Amino acid sequence: MTTSIAPEKSVLENPAPAVDSGAAVDAGSAVASDATVESSPAFASSTAVEVSGSAESRTSPQRLSSPFERLGLTGRGLSIANWLGVAVAVYVLISAVGVIGTGFQGATGGQAESLFSFATNPFVALMIGIVATALIQSSTTTTSIVVGLTAGGLPMEIAIPMLMGANVGTTLTSTLVSLGMVRDKESFRRGFTAASIHDCFNLLAVIIFLPLEMMFGVLERLSGWLSAQAAGSDGGLFAAIFGGVGSTIKGATQPLTVTLESSVSFIPQPWQGIVLVVVGVALILAVINFIGTLLKVLMVGRA
Repeated sequence: MTTSIAPEKSVLENPAPAVDSGAAVDAGSAVASDATVESSPAFASSTAVEVSGSAESRTSPQRLSSPFERLGLTGRGLSIANWLGVAVAVYVLISAVGVIGTGFQGATGGQAESLFSFATNPFVALMIGIVATALIQSSTTTTSIVVGLTAGGLPMEIAIPMLMGANVGTTLTSTLVSLGMVRDKESFRRGFTAASIHDCFNLLAVIIFLPLEMMFGVLERLSGWLSAQAAGSDGGLFAAIFGGVGSTIKGATQPLTVTLESSVSFIPQPWQGIVLVVVGVALILAVINFIGTLLKVLMVGRA
């Protein structure tokens, strides 16, 4: 019995596709070179630098710049220029307060008390201070303006509640800052807590001292006694020191004050006084902003 075996198919009938040896070598070399580059220390360090640089750019605060950098100053020269700028700004600030006092006195014709008769109620004066500070977001500016107005004749029983209102109005700034962190619950909680401490302190001060001032005039009496000790002839060494400092400051600021007053002397009263008050307020706003910028540049990183 004969069995037939089918012949096996030759491998040559279905040949495997030929592979270009040159292409294979090139591909292998490319893969190897890529792997070598990626595993090399230089590539790893450059990648780390890029990652750290991008992370640093996201987390590092923006560098503060001084207005005097435009003059090409750097290093110690820039620091000296910044401090001189602060000193000049304080000089202008004191002069502006004097200008407000002179202008207010000229605008009211010495009748400031009757002009502010609507604010004889301490709560009205308190609200004026709160609203004014909330609008300009600077209790320092409000205080400087009130000091100038008091020098021009504003009664103390009106000025004291206004100053208290300035301390209450400035609490709005910290509250607004904390509200800006509302997206981050933890940051908002901590920020709002700090803002609430500031609010409670100023509000408690008003709750305690305003009734005392209304009933007994405690702050007015105390401030009157201190001013008498500082300026009176019977104040001894205390009066001599403050009198000398006051005379020096008045003599130093008088040239700028007289210059500003002379520049508007052609305007009749009471408009001349009103213009001086407006100029003084504008100078105070600009100078306080300028001082804040310079002090941030000087103090950031030193605390």
